[in-house]
Amino acid sequence: MTENRLQRSSDPAGFPSAQEPALHDLVAALDAACDAAGGPHGDRVVAAIERACRHPRLLSDAQRHGHPDHYTRHVLHADPAGRYTLVALVWEPGQHSPVHGHHAWCGYGVVEGCLRDESFAYLHDVAQARPIGAVDHAPGAACFAPAGLDGIHRLGNAGARRAVSIHAYGVEGGRVSSHVNRIVPVVGG
Repeated sequence: MTENRLQRSSDPAGFPSAQEPALHDLVAALDAACDAAGGPHGDRVVAAIERACRHPRLLSDAQRHGHPDHYTRHVLHADPAGRYTLVALVWEPGQHSPVHGHHAWCGYGVVEGCLRDESFAYLHDVAQARPIGAVDHAPGAACFAPAGLDGIHRLGNAGARRAVSIHAYGVEGGRVSSHVNRIVPVVGG
């Protein structure tokens, strides 16, 4: 599995530092999406992430730093109420996630480079997934998946340059390393 090192980029209270106004705007929009009746609403999460991904100073240089052996997560914000955690993922060429569903809702968007999102269908009778397609996402593209096995995918960098994405996971900060991905075996894999 290509899980990664986890780095914290927020201050101890979990709020983005003062020099990151685009990150403050994203946090406010995610707070509003989570506060909405029945929230979080996927369309509101996607819209907030799309806006943030277009901001050239959303992430610092340190938050764009990866590792040659595995993709890297940088925690940007952990909601004090535990509703979500915001993370930047840095993908060097050839790095990808395992095939997974989610234990919690997830919204993500591409900040830099291109990410390939491979989709899978869950086969209940064999408790495995089978590939059903793939789409490449350019900077500014954003997606949302609910918790469960309806949004099984494998995300990765099939390009020749680094890619960077931001992800909002519906899990509190202390559990972001262990309670997001639900690894799913692939038929014939």
